[in-house]
This record gives sequence, C-alpha cells and structure tokens, in this order.
Amino acid sequence: MIAIKASELYAKDSKLALVKNIDLCFDFGNLISLIGVSGSGKTTFLRALIDDEKTRLSKDGFVKYKLNGKILTPKMACATGMVGALMPGADMVPWQRVRDNIQLPSRLNPKLEIPQENDILTELMELDLNEKVLSMRPSELSFGMRQRIALATALLYKPLFLLLDEALNGLDIATSKLVSARLKKYVNKNNAICILVTHDVRLALSISSYILLLSKKDSVIKIINITTTEDTIMDYLKTEIERQDYL
Repeated sequence: MIAIKASELYAKDSKLALVKNIDLCFDFGNLISLIGVSGSGKTTFLRALIDDEKTRLSKDGFVKYKLNGKILTPKMACATGMVGALMPGADMVPWQRVRDNIQLPSRLNPKLEIPQENDILTELMELDLNEKVLSMRPSELSFGMRQRIALATALLYKPLFLLLDEALNGLDIATSKLVSARLKKYVNKNNAICILVTHDVRLALSISSYILLLSKKDSVIKIINITTTEDTIMDYLKTEIERQDYL
C-alpha cells in the first residue's frame, strides 16, 4: 500500500501549490493511470511518492509505504528495491552496453539480486526485443527501444511499487498495446501497484483499475471510474486548456 496525504504539493522552489487536498491510498493489485494537461502536476505528484528533492509537501504532508505490516518511508522503500521508478531524464549510461545497463542497479544497490541471463532474455522478448540489443550501446537504439529496455530493467528487479512517468511515450500503437498488456500482466501476477502517467486516455481506460485526473484549474485530483467514457474525459480536458494541440 502507498498512502499520501497533504494539504498542498509544490515543485521544489515554487510558492504555488500544484495540487491541493491530497488524501489517497493505493492498494496492491491495482494499475492506476494519472492523466491531466501539461503543467497540472503529474510528474511532481509521482516524484513526491519517492520523496524526490524536486518536490515538497506542505508541513502536514506525508507519504507512507506499507508491506507485511511494516510502515516505510519513501527513502526506506526505495533502498530495499521495492520501488521501481522511471522518471524523465533517467537514461542509460552511454558508454556501457545494454546488458551492463540492465545489471547496473544491482551493482549500485547490494540488496538487489543480479538478473539472470534467462530472465533478461525472457523480459526482453515480452517487450518485443531480442538478445541482439544486449550487446548494443544506447546510441545505437531508437527512443522506443530505450523506453522498453528501461521498463524491462525495472521489471527484472521485481518491484512491488511501479511509478512510471510516460513509460509508453514514443511507442507506436501496436507496441504501446503490447507494453501496456505486459504492465497489466505484471501487476496481476505480482500483486503489485503501478501508477502510470500518460496522456493516452483511451489506453488509460483500457488497462486501469481507475484513473486519477489532475485538474490544473482547480489544483485537485479527481478519481475517475473506468466506466466513464473517453469523450467525457476528453471534454473535461478541453475545458482545462485554451489551445487544442494537447489532442
């Protein structure tokens, strides 16, 4: 379980609250999509869940992880390897080959087990990649391939808490469906929690347990049931923006 409560959430150096009156609890076995117009605080919210230095909660705020009856802070949860987070700006080490990049987290954190070769190949195949990529360097990969390798790396360490910011960005429709199906399969098999930031409303409706919609106008989070129609959500988003290029 992840619980977050705060009267206000800020970007680190901002005096303007991006999100207000947060009181949420995420249970195991759920894939939750986080949507909203640009600037509504999606990435900031996700970063707050790992106590990232680029965010700050109001003084009354807290984030707690709970597993097997134990309460952990975000830092403690991340240190144990239970949290797999893909954030903007995170990329592979350019001079190392893909295999070394995949194994890098286990070298940086001794609590993580080094992924076995068979497991690596299986995960890559799940994401429509093959063993040839293991000997390639990041500069030889397309953006979509880097996205899938980053996700494969996160999944190989078996996190119970997955926090993904635009993990499906830059993928074609077919590959996006394949990757989203893999995420849903992972959550169900491992009874994990996945919070996915996405701009794809149709995809969010198809794979999510429920949707969180961040309102830039009201600075609040609305919980959207998956029975809500795509048109209803898109109409709401249109009222949040003045320009149409979001669509």
